[in-house]
Formats: sequence, structure tokens, C-alpha cells
Amino acid sequence: EQEKTPDGLTPLPKKNIDTGAGLERVLSIIEGKQSVFETDVFVPIIQELEALTKIDAKGPLKAHFQIIADHIRALSFAAADHSFPSNIKEGYVLRKILRRACRSGKALGIQGPFLGKLTSPLLHCMGAFYPELHASSDHLLSVLEEEEVSYLRTIEKGGALLFDIVQNTHKKNLSGEDAFTLKDTYGLPLDEILLLSKDLGLHVDLKTFHALEKQAKERSKGARKKAEDTLSPSLFADLSPSQFAYEECSLDTTLLAIIQDGERVDKIQEGSFGYLVLKTTPFYAEMGGQVGDRGMIGTNKARFIVSDTLSPQEGIIIHQGVVEKGSLHAEDQVHATLNQKLRASIEKHHTAVHLLQWALRQHFGESVEQQGSLVDAEKLRFDFSLAKAPTKEDLTQVELLINEKIQENLPIHTYEIPQQEAARDPSILQFFGDTYGAFVRVEDIGFS
Repeated sequence: EQEKTPDGLTPLPKKNIDTGAGLERVLSIIEGKQSVFETDVFVPIIQELEALTKIDAKGPLKAHFQIIADHIRALSFAAADHSFPSNIKEGYVLRKILRRACRSGKALGIQGPFLGKLTSPLLHCMGAFYPELHASSDHLLSVLEEEEVSYLRTIEKGGALLFDIVQNTHKKNLSGEDAFTLKDTYGLPLDEILLLSKDLGLHVDLKTFHALEKQAKERSKGARKKAEDTLSPSLFADLSPSQFAYEECSLDTTLLAIIQDGERVDKIQEGSFGYLVLKTTPFYAEMGGQVGDRGMIGTNKARFIVSDTLSPQEGIIIHQGVVEKGSLHAEDQVHATLNQKLRASIEKHHTAVHLLQWALRQHFGESVEQQGSLVDAEKLRFDFSLAKAPTKEDLTQVELLINEKIQENLPIHTYEIPQQEAARDPSILQFFGDTYGAFVRVEDIGFS
């Protein structure tokens, strides 16, 4: 808010303005450099790249040196923050910049993976100030090599597909249909298609490509909209939040609402499919990878078979199924009973997911993070981040760790605490998103 002059500090006419002068820009001023890429934080990386390519970094290909130096630093700091290239969210951005660095490497004549060789000067320069760079370096090297090899394989395969198209059509144009097939069927990004086409001297019909892509998006959007319309939020606007009685398997409650064909109705007849909303329910709604409970809702004269339990919006639990016998009316007093055998199997697999995650982190380290899961009565699936595929020996060791803990037969404690309290507890592995309310349920098996 003040300017320092030979006469002292003078208040600035406009206050609280961010100059945007990050570390590199301030450093370029201090060191008297014309470009941030001439400062101490980039020069060691660029010099290492010069030694690798035998090319002058100040020559015509200067931009490629700068792209690679900037991107390897971004990838390294992202890894220190436990973010790695992937197909979703920030991981997708990281994958894009990694691939851009790879393309610049190809422009410099580099064959094969090379980015990992540039982490050493970065660590030497900044590792003392950011120790987390050292902590994540081994995992980062594995990720970089895996991603580069995968990308080079994609380029090779995409180039072969393009070459086949050229050979079969004997044309100098790549049709919009062929370009869309390469992207939609073979997963080749448009920017890669354009680069490969340029290398082969092909002109790409982008107008048709974008038209086909727009049609595909509209079809997907239409299907999604149809599904959303079936359970529109307006259907539940006047309803109080559902009360979930986790410890109960069977209870008496009130049928608050009936939904059929996207509308609220007063009655549901025998043989009809629909959704029921109860005031209190023992049924767990599908969430966090765990499938919804199944069971029965009914009266002395009617029986509704629950095939799934869902939560279309926060606080609302709905029971999907068919009326097997009789009919049900809104405001009926009903009895809800879940399938206890099914619930017990689901609970076992839920605990097994905790065991699996713990064992993976014990064996591979804390860089392992959950990316998704499925927990049902027959099986479990656990998706996790790892630089390369586990070996047979790795899996054996993980299995031994899990079986040792199973044999200890430790008690399981379940309790609810405020989400903010859970977020502050480093012993609780957290993957909280918008679907969690003010309180979260913790499954505690002692060591996990």
C-alpha cells in the first residue's frame, strides 16, 4: 500500500491491488533479467535440457526449452501436493501439460521418455525450501515415465491409424467423420489428431468434426436430462429431510410421498413401478460407492418390494421398486424391513475396503489415494492412484497384510462427528465432497 522512495514511504493512490508479481517476476527484477526463464529457478533445468539435446536454448527452438522447463516444474509441485496426471479434474490439466512438454521434446529431437531427467536440477534448486518435492520425487519419476511411455504409444498408434486412412482413401484430406472416429472410438485428442495430420500433410475437416461432436454431446445431454426429469428436485420441495435410522433393520414409519413417471401421485397400484419416500427409513441410500439397501415396505394388505435405495438430493432418501401386492397411499402407516442378509454382506465388503486401503498404503506408501469404489453384497472394487501396475508379489504382500488383520478380529466402532472436526483429524482418511452434511459417520477399526 506504500511506495518506498529515497525520502521514505509514500502512500499509493490506489490500495490493495495485486501486482501479480510472483516469485519468478520478483526474481527477474532482483537479478536484472529480461525474462523469467533467465532466472535461477529455470536456468538449471534449461541447461540440463541443453546437455541432453545438444541444442542452444537461445536459438530458434527457444520456446520449446521454456515450455518444458515451466511444465516440469508445474508437474513436480503438483506431485508434491498429491496431484498426478489422470482423466479427471485437475489430473486432466496435468496430463495435458505433460503431453505438451512431450511434444516440445519431440520438436527438440528427443526420442523416448526424458522428463524425469529434469527433476534433479529442480530439486537441487528448490528442494531445500520445499522438502515435499523430495518426499514425492520417487513417485513422480515413476508417474512421468509411465505417462510418457503411454503417450508415445498413443501417438504411434494414432499415427498408424491415420496412415491407414490415407493409404485406403488416397486423399490429402482427413474427413470430419474419420477425425471424430479417432477421437470418439480410439480416444485420440483433437490436438493430437491435428499435429499428426500436419506431419502427414493432411487437411482436417474441422467443421464436420465439430458438428458431429456437438450432436454427440446433445444426445448425451438429452439422455441425462431425461433421467434428471424423472426425479426432478421440485418433486421433493415440500418434504422434510428423510430420517435415516442406520442401527435399525425394521421399523414403523409414515409414507410421505409416491412418485410415478416423474410425478407425485396419491396412490400406487399392484404391479406398478415407482418410488416411495418415508419419514424415517432403515434403508441406506447408494452413496460413496456403496450400493443401496433392498427389502420390503408394506402394510397388512400391501407389499412394495424395494430393489434399490437412492438419494436424488441431499437429505432425501427414495425407495425404488414394484408393488407386489395390494396398493399403497400417501400418508399410510407402513412397516419397512431391509434385507438383513444382504446388508450384512455389504457391511463386510465395506470393512474390507477399509482394510484394502490401509494395506495398500502400508505397502506402497501414503501416495496411494482412493479414486473410486464399489461396495455391494457380492464383491468390492477399489480404484486407487499408483504410478504403475502392482506386481504379483505386491498383491501377495497386500493380501498377507489384510489377512493378518482379519485374524485379529478387532471390534468395529461407528460414530458420528462434525465434518469440520473430522477434517482436522489426520488419522481419518478423508474424501469429503458436497454430498456430505454437517456430520459424518466414521467407521473405526482401530488401525484405520
